[in-house]
Amino acid sequence: MTNSFKLDLYSDERPVGLLKGFSPLPHQLEVDVIVPYDERGLPGFGEFLLVELDETRAMVGRVSKYHTAGQLTSAQGDAYLADLAKADVQLPEPIARHMLRYNLKIHLLGQLSIEAGRFRFAVGKRAFATMGSRVRTPSEAALTFLCNVGLENDATAASLGLLAYGEHVTNVPVRFSVARLKGKRSFVFARAGYGKSNLIKYLVSQLYSSPPDVGLVIFDPEGEYALPDAHGRPGLANVPALSQRLGLYTNRRVPAQYASYRKGDVHVDFGDFPPQDIVAAFVPQEKQEMVFANMLRSLDWDAWRQLVQLLARDGYASDNDAIAKLLSYKPRQDDVTLGAIKNNLVPAIKRLHRPGAVLGKNILEELRQNRIVVVDISLLGSEDGLAISGMLLRRVFQHNIRHLTELGGPSVRCLAVIEEAQTVLGDRSLSDANIFVRWVKEGRKYGLGAIIVTQQPGAISDQIISQGDNFFVLHLLNDDDLQTLKRHNAYYTDEILNYLRAEPIVGNCYFWSAPSQPFVLPVRVTNFESICQKTTPGTTVSLQKRPAAIAQAVRNALETNGRVWLYPVRSYAGREERGYLAFSSDYLHAAVCQTVDADSDEVKKQIAAVLARHNVRVGYAVLEGITRQVWVISETELKLRSGKRPRPTPVDVSDRF
Repeated sequence: MTNSFKLDLYSDERPVGLLKGFSPLPHQLEVDVIVPYDERGLPGFGEFLLVELDETRAMVGRVSKYHTAGQLTSAQGDAYLADLAKADVQLPEPIARHMLRYNLKIHLLGQLSIEAGRFRFAVGKRAFATMGSRVRTPSEAALTFLCNVGLENDATAASLGLLAYGEHVTNVPVRFSVARLKGKRSFVFARAGYGKSNLIKYLVSQLYSSPPDVGLVIFDPEGEYALPDAHGRPGLANVPALSQRLGLYTNRRVPAQYASYRKGDVHVDFGDFPPQDIVAAFVPQEKQEMVFANMLRSLDWDAWRQLVQLLARDGYASDNDAIAKLLSYKPRQDDVTLGAIKNNLVPAIKRLHRPGAVLGKNILEELRQNRIVVVDISLLGSEDGLAISGMLLRRVFQHNIRHLTELGGPSVRCLAVIEEAQTVLGDRSLSDANIFVRWVKEGRKYGLGAIIVTQQPGAISDQIISQGDNFFVLHLLNDDDLQTLKRHNAYYTDEILNYLRAEPIVGNCYFWSAPSQPFVLPVRVTNFESICQKTTPGTTVSLQKRPAAIAQAVRNALETNGRVWLYPVRSYAGREERGYLAFSSDYLHAAVCQTVDADSDEVKKQIAAVLARHNVRVGYAVLEGITRQVWVISETELKLRSGKRPRPTPVDVSDRF
């Protein structure tokens, strides 16, 4: 990452000031800096500065506050400034240089050094600089390193945006490890209109830029994720790299050019779900332990399906004796149990049950294939939307519990996007019977992650927020929301909260990611629209030149692209092998599609033709816990460049699935 810059800690600019002293409180890692007046102005709030220890070591700090000092701040100085104001005269530069200075406070973050020709950042260093040490601005290389600490050797790091100080956007790239989204709990906090949807769409677009793959299910309350909206703002269908993965379930009419993405509508066949799931989704919490609810949960599968068919056909007119027979129940006179079953199930069946509906049937297989499933619940009522979401999540969750110990088996690695999370993760709904709560609290051990989105972080239970692995925070106003954030993530200090409150700038995001990001970073998130079409000059090639272009793209992807992982082969079809590498066919295809503008199916055929010339074999292997189709190539066919190395873990390749 640093090879393209000269490896210096400090910029060529003259020092900002000199170190004066430290905060008297040991838990406040702040230092005071004396800054002389400078016509260039002061460093901005939130900017990174370095306290010089020597040429290769410096303490890293961030500007938190400052105030004026010097003779101009005395009573005589006030009188002098008042006289200047009366005369409409500006403060003379010579006077300012001699009689004005600033006391700057910077919050210490750690120590930056150069060791063995590389930058290194460390926290917990307590041997500080002496009084009078110079405070300097970092070099471009050092600043770039600071904005990407912990990602030096992370092949899954993808661009998130550019370092931003308020409205000032630098040219320093900020990256984020997409691997930290997978199987983890990520929070997105923002008021409406400040770039929340853009951030999530962009994160999703980068999710598949490097292995391991996961399935993704998005419960879309506004109908804005999959397809362009009425204002022409693009959806995930407009991202070339995602076009082969996207599946949309919606009750809306879909434009003809996007019809291939629509896989079905948002209905479910109640008979495909066990009665326990239906009761949990549609019976109010206060009725969960009533007699009728327990009777429904105890039904065997055949009786349950017959009951669903009966209620779907006859509704409230369903024969009580027929229902009682299915339940093996003898009602007493004035018994209300059968009426309660009708009252609680018939409305839901009329609204959401459709015999043969494919959503519930397809969800596991689509996620197992690492596809993106968008469930458009925008035309459903809020309660029905939550019920459908809960049923689908429960199906995935229970499936993974059953297959927890099967390496390479049918378990599903999945990430769920949960919008308006305060409605299902607040204190009032915090019960282990709530599938949303279980997914967030227990899902990690089952390979299940979540992106939790809300405008009201203060309304989410403390037990949930405290387990967050990643935080993406845009503009917030409510003090309870801000204090909730600070209480559960101490990296969001008071000055960061002030920026979040006082700077309503669309797209500015303050994010922190576990485990190796040591401080919050301000970033202007890349505009999602900028990646919805290929803009690289020269990617469009003529029909005659296309095979050669694809062949070169294949070689580049295998030899230099860090996101096409190569695994040493230990065995093939049960026979020991040496000197071969395996790689995912999907990731090679995605990498080539990003560089050559051609039809996806044509690219697949051309890739197969290119690899056939190199005697590549097809097989299946467990890569990062998922059984995937792979190609196996001899090491002698490749010359790895740009620092690319095979993965350390060898794999066993089978010739059949």
